[in-house]
Amino acid sequence: MHAIMRDARKDDVGAIRSWLDQRSFLAATRMVPLDKPQIAATDASINKALANQCCAIITFDNIRIAAAFWNNSSDSVHVNLVSRLRLDWVLRHNEIEDLLRGHLLARYPGAKVVIAEEALASSQPSVSLHDKVSLSLSKTGRVLLLGPLERNQQIIRELDRKGFEIVQTLNHNEADDDESICWVLSSGYHLRLPPSFCESFKDRVINIHAAKLPWGRGIGPTLFSVLLGYASGVSIHLIDSGLDTGDLILESETVPTPDDTLRTIYKKLLGDCDTLFADFLRLLFADGLTRQRQRDIDPRCFARNRQEFETVMEMMPLGYDTSLSDVAKLGQAMRKLKAARQFLSPDSL
Repeated sequence: MHAIMRDARKDDVGAIRSWLDQRSFLAATRMVPLDKPQIAATDASINKALANQCCAIITFDNIRIAAAFWNNSSDSVHVNLVSRLRLDWVLRHNEIEDLLRGHLLARYPGAKVVIAEEALASSQPSVSLHDKVSLSLSKTGRVLLLGPLERNQQIIRELDRKGFEIVQTLNHNEADDDESICWVLSSGYHLRLPPSFCESFKDRVINIHAAKLPWGRGIGPTLFSVLLGYASGVSIHLIDSGLDTGDLILESETVPTPDDTLRTIYKKLLGDCDTLFADFLRLLFADGLTRQRQRDIDPRCFARNRQEFETVMEMMPLGYDTSLSDVAKLGQAMRKLKAARQFLSPDSL
């Protein structure tokens, strides 16, 4: 079965607009859905493209999966692609782009076909760093470990080797008033700690986080780092009242391979968490721990909740076994969507 291209029709306008305004997905990836004036401007642009015969529909198995818009000069044709953001259709983009080039070269012989793509995010935004200051934690006593045993076997061994008494639990309320706790370690804990708990153990609540901060805040940072082009890695930081916003203590980068899936890269990240925690303990006993404020990035742009994470995961039939290269292709389709939105409604987007 192959993709087929045809000229767009009036009855395609609503479908195209819905692809530009895929609200649940856009909300999950922090792209703003269209408001009423933008919808009107977008419809006007689509109708203008129809009138000028500068719009085509791509179908697969008799289902509309994408649309193309273009303008042409004497020697080049600039194309914007709008697709239904579902991974099994997005993976047909190479076929679609070949189909587009053939279609447009037949219509505009000798022209150069340029398919628009705009960066959605930078993996290393230009943001300020902050000075490091020393961090003091007890080298003896009871450590409260919040998180599942199966994830934290190596961490428990490291703590035991250093002589700490370990109190492991899946409920922080069990130790809320325990004055014998010297500091708290969160590793894979499923609940957000309330401000009262953080205040009780102020500057003594440590989180092991399987993502680089500040970009990997919230739920699903492994997925969103690949989707949006951020670096992958792990961090150890203090927990404050925000969501993964506390001062950074240590971090390291994890380099994925072409064969990695969301599942295999996450396993690597957990292994790197163990390695980074060993470094944390080494520095603790060498009086070398430091803390610094995270880079100045608006946390609302990066922290995502479980519903947003699941919205994106539902688009991937293989779930956690989706390859990182396929996730990256979905991110590429998002960038094309952003370019198309600006092309069709440049004054209002």
